[in-house]
Amino acid sequence: HTLLPRAGEPGPYVLAGHPPGGPLAMTYAARYPAHVAGMVLLDSSSPHQLTDQPDFAGTYAMARRVLPVMPALARVAATRLIPASSATALSPEAAAQVRAFTTSPRGARNMRDEHSELRNVFTQSQALTTFEPKPLAVVTARENADGTAGWAAASQAAHTSAAKSSPGPLCSVSTSSPRLPYQPTADADSTTGCTSTFASCTWVCARLVTSTPPAMERAALPSAW
Repeated sequence: HTLLPRAGEPGPYVLAGHPPGGPLAMTYAARYPAHVAGMVLLDSSSPHQLTDQPDFAGTYAMARRVLPVMPALARVAATRLIPASSATALSPEAAAQVRAFTTSPRGARNMRDEHSELRNVFTQSQALTTFEPKPLAVVTARENADGTAGWAAASQAAHTSAAKSSPGPLCSVSTSSPRLPYQPTADADSTTGCTSTFASCTWVCARLVTSTPPAMERAALPSAW
């Protein structure tokens, strides 16, 4: 809220939140509703994730034990021994930059500090109980919806709570089936986080300036995305 105006970026904003960025976007929308024009939730964490997803509490507890030692390991370059993920839509040059940062002491401190605040972030995001009549795009990956216990239900509950009081235009994109109760729904065979976010932001922005959102039928997805 402070940095965006200082950077010369006037609102209102279309917020895009990915995993823990989703609750951050929800918190911002709850605190500054006049500054938010629309929102994209890309595989967003649930404000109730610690209770809604049976496996998350254990994973989170393990991360809280491991992450505090990562900055020390990064200082002796031990984090560079961790294999890099091959699942990326970034160019080789950009992927190398991301890896250089995430394996650095600063990157390790960032990850440690972010995880230490997750409980507070989840609690704060619960303040968003309505999104007014504003466009909201929800993107859910098949792997998370099908392979993570409680993910689909938690995701649905989180996004429903964000829009249930006075829902605006909603768009849901799933990589397997349109299981979230939002329309219009696009069903895509495969996608990446980057293209999903771009397509969803495009839909939200178009919805803000036109009376009808762009077509999102299955056949139109390859060219549109």
